[in-house]
Amino acid sequence: MSKAIVRAARRLRRRVPRTAALLAGVAWVATTACLPPRSVARVKPAALDRAAPDSFVVRMTTTKGDIDLLVHRDWSPRGADRLYGLVQHRFYDGARFFRAVSNFVVQFGLAADPAMTAAM
Repeated sequence: MSKAIVRAARRLRRRVPRTAALLAGVAWVATTACLPPRSVARVKPAALDRAAPDSFVVRMTTTKGDIDLLVHRDWSPRGADRLYGLVQHRFYDGARFFRAVSNFVVQFGLAADPAMTAAM
């Protein structure tokens, strides 16, 4: 065999494991991204009320732009713990604001899936 063929074969052997690993990674991401989110209805209530970090940010993506909500646990420990648990278990994903009073308040809290809200 010529030296050029041997070099090409060596390069190919080095690339095959990288390519296989890359394809496996892409396949894993594609399959997990297509899975439905874990339902909060199947989560034990204690898992939703675990202690939250001292402070955390919840980003809400809306049609008018993003809202970053900074939560301090020391201001309301039980409320912060519950909000953190619900956000971690994707309770609010796809939910909408259902009441807005101009320059005063915006209300939310119901899941996008009515069955999930009923289970709570």
